[in-house]
Amino acid sequence: MKTLKSIWMNAWDLEAVEPVEIINQLKDLGLNACNLALSYHGGRMLLPRRRKVFEQEAGALYFPANPSLYETGKLRPRVAAQAEIVRKFVEICGREQFQVNAWTVLCHNDFLGSTQPDCCVENVFGDCYTYALCPSSPDVRRYAVAVCRDIADFGVAQIDLEALGFMGYEHQGLHDKSGIALASWAKWLLSVCVCRYCRENLGASADEITIKARARLESYFDESLAETIDVDLETQLAEAIGANALAALLEMRRRTLTSLLDEIRQATGETHLNLRLATSQFFSGGKTALPLDDLTDRVDSATVTFIGMPKEKMRAELAFVPPPDERQIQIFGGFSFHHPDCQSPEDVAERLRMMREAQLDGFLFYLYGLASTKHLAWLKAALAAN
Repeated sequence: MKTLKSIWMNAWDLEAVEPVEIINQLKDLGLNACNLALSYHGGRMLLPRRRKVFEQEAGALYFPANPSLYETGKLRPRVAAQAEIVRKFVEICGREQFQVNAWTVLCHNDFLGSTQPDCCVENVFGDCYTYALCPSSPDVRRYAVAVCRDIADFGVAQIDLEALGFMGYEHQGLHDKSGIALASWAKWLLSVCVCRYCRENLGASADEITIKARARLESYFDESLAETIDVDLETQLAEAIGANALAALLEMRRRTLTSLLDEIRQATGETHLNLRLATSQFFSGGKTALPLDDLTDRVDSATVTFIGMPKEKMRAELAFVPPPDERQIQIFGGFSFHHPDCQSPEDVAERLRMMREAQLDGFLFYLYGLASTKHLAWLKAALAAN
């Protein structure tokens, strides 16, 4: 089996360029696949080789979606103008025998969140995070399953599942401002969702968590609570809301996410599912906070990413990955090969070497559109040398 060497891309990277030209460029870099975003959120990117400052539209699908799959829920997708370009590109990649994987962002959807706030994460103060759909919501679950089934029918090699989880306070979707330096435990408590569906799933623990988290945060905001020093996050959270309540919350989240993965697995058949995986159960962002043992028979592979990490942190994260003979699924790794993570070709080569030494089953590189011509040359040299 060939080792996956793929690059994350967006639909606007395909505009005004012939598909074969892009495919040949990617092959020349030493890549054998691309992870193309078919479901993506809004934002702004600096694209040095193309449109320069580009504002992408809020959460949209970038392929010709099947409207009939979304008729049973209140969340109806918006299909971007680039959908036809993507369809043509995927078709030609098939002819050229170049693998396309579907980069699929699920619960990070600023368009749907702003139009259906009752489907969003709601913190303990009742504030809604409109960039974060809550995976406990039945409508969100129906939408996520429908998107994955739609993409499986579209015909890709793998579905790269991102943001299948509880998006938290730190994963900002707005022009964010704060006058208080937040401790890690405070950020996590601000990331706890107590929407009606999470409350139903939590049962008797919901009120205790809400009341204690509010009180702890209010005291911190009033600066009457000193930040605990040299104590791990789990201990701090257990002190804040109680050890039993914390355990109940984590278990509720685990059940919610594993059952959603089961539904996606059933809806997508034999399509290869790859899950963006967090190495900590307390992660609250675009990666899924589940233990590896929970993934067997639910997904075919997982990707551990090191984007935004210094090399020392990347080494520590790689220690989370078991050796090949102990893996129940394939494990890929991904990093950013340009600013701010890499400042030289040596940086790119060293990070790739670290992943090879961990004997990962595949390598992914972030992000095609953000990279300058110089950065692409760094990636090509690193792949050629390794």
